[in-house]
Amino acid sequence: MSGRPRTFFARRLAATSRVTLFSDQPIDISDDLDFDVEKSLVGDALNIDPELGTFDLVFSSATIEHVGNADNQRRMIECCIGAARKYVVITTPNRWHPLEFHTMLPLLHWLPRHLHRRILKAIRFPFFADKANLNLLDRRELQILINDNNQRERIKSCWLETIRLFGPVSNLVFILELTE
Repeated sequence: MSGRPRTFFARRLAATSRVTLFSDQPIDISDDLDFDVEKSLVGDALNIDPELGTFDLVFSSATIEHVGNADNQRRMIECCIGAARKYVVITTPNRWHPLEFHTMLPLLHWLPRHLHRRILKAIRFPFFADKANLNLLDRRELQILINDNNQRERIKSCWLETIRLFGPVSNLVFILELTE
């Protein structure tokens, strides 16, 4: 082994695990991964085709803040639950970390959202100023989206793990255990 760190889930994947990657962009599965990828699919997180089947684990890493408004974010959670048999893991940067990781600007994202977006446009960050491209969440907002969706009856338990960077919580990791 090359000595590079391996991810939490990659370390735990059995040799017989079948991994499917899903993204809105093509993924090069010839990359040197620590696990075998069965297939790579391109699609929309708001409209996951039920023909794909269901998966033991659906893992969404820093995607939910990029799907638009709260209705879209709720829809994405519903799609993830619909595609999963056992677990859904959703990670997102914490809105209340002092550094906003997309723009690398400190504290600006703590302003009211309309003012934050107006300033981003003025300082030449129009992509991230658009709610369709960046809609940051905090712990409370993500918990509300998880609790208030059409798939909530499938959630057996839900817990939050956090990742800290320089003290404050930088990332939120919600883990949903589902009823089968």
